[in-house]
Amino acid sequence: MTLKISMAWRAMNTLQNSFMNVILAAAKRYEVEPFYSMSVPRRGDFKDDEYDQFVFDLEHYITQLVLDNSLRSRRDSVEILPKSKDALRSYVHSLRNCIETSQLTDAKREALLKKLDSFEAELEKKRLGLLSVAKVTFEVLAIPGALWASGDMTVKLVTNVMQVVAEARAAEHEAKPLPSTEPFKALMPPRPTKAAPQFGGGFPDDLDDDVPF
Repeated sequence: MTLKISMAWRAMNTLQNSFMNVILAAAKRYEVEPFYSMSVPRRGDFKDDEYDQFVFDLEHYITQLVLDNSLRSRRDSVEILPKSKDALRSYVHSLRNCIETSQLTDAKREALLKKLDSFEAELEKKRLGLLSVAKVTFEVLAIPGALWASGDMTVKLVTNVMQVVAEARAAEHEAKPLPSTEPFKALMPPRPTKAAPQFGGGFPDDLDDDVPF
């Protein structure tokens, strides 16, 4: 019984040490402090309380990252009301017809249709990512007009998509200003960093007369 407990404890200890090893390796690769400056504990010196403290500190930083990502996601997206979503779906359907009847290569046609699929999937979410809108409009408008069965209609459809999104964003900002565009604050450590002790500095000036040389 004692042997089984010892083996189970060692196996758990190994997993904990391995977890710290992986996290610290990633932190060192991307220079993420404070983990970048930490050392991986030697296998023989690894202690449970050291792992527990590491996990607590890691949770502290992860919580800050989750909150930052939530703010960033809101800043780079917009809520589309049901009526506006219906309008966007109608425009996307018409754009799909334009793409299918265009003179594009099969590969380019399939690539554009996949982007429309992704855009439609984004429409099902609560908030529409602005990047997905940019991807679709950029790809469609970059195609020469001669390759479209109706170039004017294609441009108008893309313009309508951008207008609906822009109006939704303006209305949202008017109702509730979006988060500031200033850079996010640096991650804060769970405990105050101890100042390094200061050494040296020479003798005080008033000791000059007492020094016999």
